[in-house]
Amino acid sequence: MRDLHNRPHKPDDSADPMGIGAGVARGQVAGHHRGEDEERLRLIADSLPMSIVYIDRDFRYRFVNKTYESWYGRTGGDIYGKRVDEVLAPRELSLLREYVERSLKGETVVFEQDVADRTGVSRHLRSKIIPYTGAGSQIDGVYALISDTTEERQIETGLRRSEDRYQALLENIPVGICINTPDGRIISYNSVLQKMTGYTRAEISNMKTRDFFARSHDRQVLLKHLKSKGILHNYLVDLLRKDRKILRALLNIVPHTINGENTILTVVQDVTEYKRTEEALIESERRLTDMINFLPDATFAIDRDGRVIAWNRAMEELSGVRAVDILGKGNYEYSLPFYGKRQPLLADFVLKPDWDEERRYSFIAKEMDRLVAEPREPIVLRGKPLYIWAKASPIYDLDGNITGVIQSVRDITAQREAEERLKESEERYRTAIECSNDGVAIVSGSTHLYVNQRFCDIFGFDSPDEVIGQGHEKTIDPEELARVRDINQRRQRGEKVPDKYEFRGRRKDGSFIYVEVSATGTTYRNEPVTLAYLRDVTERKLASDALRDSEMRFHAIFENANDAIFLMDRFAIIDCNRKALSVFGGNKEDIIAQPPHKLSPPTQLDGSDSKEKAVKIIRAAFTGEPQFFSWRHRRFDGTDFDTEISLNSLDLSGTKYLLAIIREKGEARERERGRGQGSGSRGRGKASRDR
Repeated sequence: MRDLHNRPHKPDDSADPMGIGAGVARGQVAGHHRGEDEERLRLIADSLPMSIVYIDRDFRYRFVNKTYESWYGRTGGDIYGKRVDEVLAPRELSLLREYVERSLKGETVVFEQDVADRTGVSRHLRSKIIPYTGAGSQIDGVYALISDTTEERQIETGLRRSEDRYQALLENIPVGICINTPDGRIISYNSVLQKMTGYTRAEISNMKTRDFFARSHDRQVLLKHLKSKGILHNYLVDLLRKDRKILRALLNIVPHTINGENTILTVVQDVTEYKRTEEALIESERRLTDMINFLPDATFAIDRDGRVIAWNRAMEELSGVRAVDILGKGNYEYSLPFYGKRQPLLADFVLKPDWDEERRYSFIAKEMDRLVAEPREPIVLRGKPLYIWAKASPIYDLDGNITGVIQSVRDITAQREAEERLKESEERYRTAIECSNDGVAIVSGSTHLYVNQRFCDIFGFDSPDEVIGQGHEKTIDPEELARVRDINQRRQRGEKVPDKYEFRGRRKDGSFIYVEVSATGTTYRNEPVTLAYLRDVTERKLASDALRDSEMRFHAIFENANDAIFLMDRFAIIDCNRKALSVFGGNKEDIIAQPPHKLSPPTQLDGSDSKEKAVKIIRAAFTGEPQFFSWRHRRFDGTDFDTEISLNSLDLSGTKYLLAIIREKGEARERERGRGQGSGSRGRGKASRDR
């Protein structure tokens, strides 16, 4: 339940805008019209889609309408005159009582709550409790207007989910989206458009759509077309990226209205690479109109007798042999550019398999009636080794008879080199992992799939074989096991968990160590796993604990000292103990950040300026020269008192500070007198013993 509206009731407030509840409740309609008016008010109240209830100061029902009766499944006669606690359940009563009591004091209270109706269905209610002022300006009772807002709440929830889905779609759709006003002011856009153009969000927010066009004339033409056609589909235009490079884009533009405001929705598809490829293909087709219309791979074709019937320009470029020099030739002429000798190629195996010759290929796969293969060794063309991939397909006539074979050859040297580089990269990565100063582990569920040698060293194992395939219990303190497993499993489910944390580990010999983990979720062999980097921080942990203990001891001594103590950084106080607060009669907020002379009268007993003298003494102390001197201070109540101060410099974590120990002179004399009396007593005791 949440209180939505809480304000004092004013005399001029309209407690009952329609006069329904109050009119029926007080029954004070004059004359012979009284019965008719009450009946009319009752009819109106019973027709409203909200519950109306009047409760007097004794917490008794004096009016309920039909809606309220149906909510509880009781008639008005069963409710009228009864106390609220006789009708409502204890929990509902406890929630309502607070608001009724506040309203009886003059407040109008609005609140919401989720309750179950008499059938057990959860409903969301919005209630307004209004004080009713009777004769003599005395509040006689309150009445409540209760509306069932369940459907409204569901609509709001549905709208919010719809907006979330819209935002997710906007951000994940693989095209740029821009919404702008007719004058070009950008209202909204997605991150894809930002990545396409290279601009930051701040830059786009200050731009207009005209700033994206490579040529202003293109924008004018586009607007002209948009005006005449209403919408534009697949409109090709050059846009300008932030780095001044051209972005070839297809635009789909649709005017629409958002909340009564005319806007323009533009979908931007980056076709830069596509257009480049398309233009290259068009150019290739233009140059190869007299050649076979096949893929842009090096391609040749032979008939059933092995004569070359097609040799495209790509093949010319690959082999260095012109089509006019090889067309019509047979006797394996087509193998000479690749192998320097006459021998069957993959196309020949379609016509006539040759198992001995097929051994020259690392594999030959059959895809329906086609053969796909890669030679074991690279071919050498113009002194350069090339790895190739080949595909050969039969050529059929209209009757389905094989009349020849077409073979395409693709240079996969770059792919092979990339594979080799990938293998080298993986090897370097493995070497780096194995030589890392941190332990590295890949964990699926709670099972170790991989650990490096450093991991074994940290936990005292001789080899990764002792850990791989084993669970967390092998390396984690049993008391920490459930926590670490939970973090690991939640990460692998994609939930948000700490990237770095510490746990107490258990070595092979049973001893415990402290381990720092930096982990991230990833995939390994298509399964979600955790990649963890582990570091032994036992020494650091023990040192940190020791430092913390030392700081706690220092703090205890500092706070419980009998003298006032200030810790100063240059000319300002940065800390003080409880004794200092007692002596000066203030709190830490009064003292911290103040220079010492601010806690002193303007001048000292010798007539010197307090500020100038304090600066001189502080500078001398910062040089390493201890200072012991008398000083007059001023408490926060304005009284002055004399002290003796010991001022020394000290180094904390490489930074120099001043430590001031302040003792009131009267207190100092009492301590000296105490020490003197102690010495005298000891002396008298000795003399007595001597006698």
